[in-house]
Amino acid sequence: MSLAISEEAEPDRRILLIDDNEAIAEILAAFLSRYGYKVEWAPDGQQGLDLYKDKMSSCKYDAVLLDLVIPGGMGGKETIGLLRKIDPLAKAALISGHCDDPVMTGWQDFGFDAAFAKPFRIDELIRGLDELIG
Repeated sequence: MSLAISEEAEPDRRILLIDDNEAIAEILAAFLSRYGYKVEWAPDGQQGLDLYKDKMSSCKYDAVLLDLVIPGGMGGKETIGLLRKIDPLAKAALISGHCDDPVMTGWQDFGFDAAFAKPFRIDELIRGLDELIG
């Protein structure tokens, strides 16, 4: 099940966050909402893809943040290919604490537009998202 975490009035940008850790999702949503982002959360790739498809016609996401590893669910590496089939122009960024993983070190080769190593500073994430979205 996915849920809207931040409820800022008229956000400038919409982010789909796919991460298995709800506490991290809530913290990220709180920080990002201060910068004009509305964050919606899905705990795994399949639920994230379902949410993305549901929103495509009404209020498309400006970017998707995908956690690389989701125990018991579809993580970023598996999800990105399916996301690209749904929307080849989706802006997708990988987030992970597994900095030595080949997907993190070669994120471009796996279809991601950006990557952020956990833990990251919120100002670095905001700057990166601003560049990604344009």
